[in-house]
Amino acid sequence: MQVDERREKIKKICEENEFPFPEISVLMGVGGYLAEQPDLESLELAETAFNMILEMEPGNADAMHNLGVTMMRQGRSGDAVPVLRKALALSPEDTGSLVALGAALSNTDEYPDALIYLEKAAEISPGSAKVLMNLATCLLRAGEYDAAEKALKDLLESDPLNVDAAEALEILKRQRKAWDMVKKVRSRLDEGDSPEPEEIEAAFMASLSLGRRDLSVYFLELLGGEIRLPATGSVYSLDGRGGIKVEAIRPEIQPD
Repeated sequence: MQVDERREKIKKICEENEFPFPEISVLMGVGGYLAEQPDLESLELAETAFNMILEMEPGNADAMHNLGVTMMRQGRSGDAVPVLRKALALSPEDTGSLVALGAALSNTDEYPDALIYLEKAAEISPGSAKVLMNLATCLLRAGEYDAAEKALKDLLESDPLNVDAAEALEILKRQRKAWDMVKKVRSRLDEGDSPEPEEIEAAFMASLSLGRRDLSVYFLELLGGEIRLPATGSVYSLDGRGGIKVEAIRPEIQPD
């Protein structure tokens, strides 16, 4: 659906519900509702609604924040980062924008920058379950397990029934082993050593399990850009865009 079509659809939604169009408060409400829906079309409509607000009021911090979050929900964290930076510039102490920007940066593997914003959010809103959960998740991805464990335990102390935090602690225990393997191989490579291909392959699989795309690409490049794993029936290769693609191994045709 093109932008003009989306604008017309939003206008129609307002007219059908007898909402005054295009009032900013109405567009904010309609955009907020659409942003909570799971389908891509609704998210795109929400994005258009927030953009319409910003055309009328460029300094609307709430609309800028909501626009960035809506982009993230579409899997576009990279696009969301500059938008959320603008939202934060408009409202520097807003915990929601600090957390959203930190999460977007974490999703794009920018862990040091992400932690700056998430730690600031934790200072402004100590004990916030949302802040501590996002901080712990980023620390987990960054391999900062001691700090992640502390954040999760702090969260469980204030919210003992928080299932997400309890599950994250269990994930942390499993990930420590994978991270230790990654660090061991990476350390040897940094020292000029040459690990066996099998060791690099194991580190590659461990980095995949950790969700560390940057390290997965690094190890895959060392393996020549492709790795075949018959045990899982998969072929991993570089996609030419800084990522990794996964394909099923095609069974070989055996002669009669």
